[in-house]
Amino acid sequence: MAMIAAFHKLYQLKAQVRDLLAAGGIPDADILCEFPAGGRSYPLRRPCICVGLRAVTLSEGAMGSFVGLGENGEQLFGRKMAVELRFDIYLPKSWEKDCHYYFCALCDLMTEKLPDLGKMWCGEMCATAQNDGFTLPCYAALTAFVCRGEEEEDLTQIILRRND
Repeated sequence: MAMIAAFHKLYQLKAQVRDLLAAGGIPDADILCEFPAGGRSYPLRRPCICVGLRAVTLSEGAMGSFVGLGENGEQLFGRKMAVELRFDIYLPKSWEKDCHYYFCALCDLMTEKLPDLGKMWCGEMCATAQNDGFTLPCYAALTAFVCRGEEEEDLTQIILRRND
């Protein structure tokens, strides 16, 4: 298994996914970690996809606490982590017919770029008064590993891996 990325905090994982989507070129969409920015509401002029965390579940790995080898061949110990990401697709009024187009574009990009993606799904589209448009909540489940440092209690990194 090849290591894709290592993080020290979950917000870094969220930001990395945002950057991955922004670089992937989902047409005409802004990619953010928070919407609306600054907590104020306003009408949308173009689609917006907001990346967030829905749930995180920690469990022991199949081989106890051993999760693999690091970049320098050192043994890494820690726990398996199931991460559910949330993507809220916000669309301006009259764009509602494009909700599932943006969900499909998101699925294409996620399955191409993210390791160990277990599944993606979406909720029901609803009208939102906050931005005078529509929202489609979408979710993705993936697997990562939380690794310990020198001290048993010290969690030092979150690792995403992919089978090669």
